[in-house]
Amino acid sequence: MEGLIYAMVSNNKSTSPLGEVSLANGNFQLLALKILSKCKNDTNTSKSFSYENKYMFHYHNKSEITVLCMCDASFPNQKAFGFLFCLWNKINQTYGEDIKKAIAFSIKKPFIEEIKKMMNEFNLEDEDKIQVVNKNVDELKNIVVQSLEKVMERGERIDLLVEKAEELRGNAKIFLKGAKKVERHFCIEHYKIVFLVVLIVLAIGGVVTVMACGGLDFHRCK
Repeated sequence: MEGLIYAMVSNNKSTSPLGEVSLANGNFQLLALKILSKCKNDTNTSKSFSYENKYMFHYHNKSEITVLCMCDASFPNQKAFGFLFCLWNKINQTYGEDIKKAIAFSIKKPFIEEIKKMMNEFNLEDEDKIQVVNKNVDELKNIVVQSLEKVMERGERIDLLVEKAEELRGNAKIFLKGAKKVERHFCIEHYKIVFLVVLIVLAIGGVVTVMACGGLDFHRCK
């Protein structure tokens, strides 16, 4: 099943990832780094690169923040860029200006998990449900798909290896189901703690009241 396979976040000061997510095994990071290196001077732009008509790499740079993804060639370009636009907005809202000065692999695990969740959601969503694309359609009109083999210089060719343990859509469903289960678990634990705290406060209040009133007969408070 077609879908997003890999995602990377970087900035203009680094040609290394600030963070990355893979939903399959392979050496696609090598090609992603090559693309970052080739596009390091191409700011405020979006690009697409094809690899042997099997896979696509999509690149989006804006305000010194770069987001990149790799997907199956059959995965709709609009949907892929919808993911990149959403990811860019999420990064900008979460980190602000600090992301522009961040160093390699400095994005923390909780946000990496957020990226993975977004990828799985986009792999599951129908294209007509990805509303973010409508707001960025003008950015997509002028994107020309380039052959990655032609962009690479002689001696730079990398044979892309992708090993999908399971179908991406199946993985997405399992991941989201697990995420919801974990979320419910923590909600229940949270309410248990709140309930326990309330009981402790009431118990302490009761003890203080009894002591202040001279015992269980409350003779001081009559």
